[in-house]
Amino acid sequence: MKEEKYAVVGIHDVAPFNLKNIKKKKNFLVKQGVSDFSYLIIPFFHGKPGQDIRKNREFIDFFKNEDDLVLHGLVHRIRVRSSEFQRIMYENAADKLAQGIEIFEQAFGYKPSGFIPPAWALSNQGLLAVKNQGFDYTASSKYFYDLKKGKKVRASVVIRGGALTMPSLLRSVFKIESGGVLQIALHPKDNLFKLLIIKKLIKLVKKKGYKLMSYNSFEKVF
Repeated sequence: MKEEKYAVVGIHDVAPFNLKNIKKKKNFLVKQGVSDFSYLIIPFFHGKPGQDIRKNREFIDFFKNEDDLVLHGLVHRIRVRSSEFQRIMYENAADKLAQGIEIFEQAFGYKPSGFIPPAWALSNQGLLAVKNQGFDYTASSKYFYDLKKGKKVRASVVIRGGALTMPSLLRSVFKIESGGVLQIALHPKDNLFKLLIIKKLIKLVKKKGYKLMSYNSFEKVF
């Protein structure tokens, strides 16, 4: 990887029920001068029939012209002490990934090149399953993995969602000053306060010389 600083930007938790807010987050990023970012797609949010992406024409039509669609779990069900791929065994992970890929392919006509687990939490056996399913890359809260080249690089998360938003914000400036690869996440439910913080962070990382891009774009320069 070139000796440059990178910030990977993604809109997480992309599902049919929050399409309206996703469009707003896209517009927000564009206004901040960020045109290259990822959408993290949940194929079958919480297993609800109405959230099967194959069955929502508006959802499919919106994303068919977008550049970087990343698989983001299968149902993205997060419990108190565990997310979908956090403590998963190999067989279960492989099955979930295969289901997610099938739904994604039927919706968009191609297989996603990347997989980002919900909450960036991925067990060692889950990581092996992701590799064996033929994904080009994945990421955790600490690393970006180029599965084709067999390499990884430190990749800190500077913005999280939910209850972890404030703790991650308090550590963000330190991580930005430390350099390396950053992961910046927006969520459809982000309120005006969090968007204001993200706006300031984007301005700061640009000032510090970071290049903002999608996961797919970063994989190509890694």
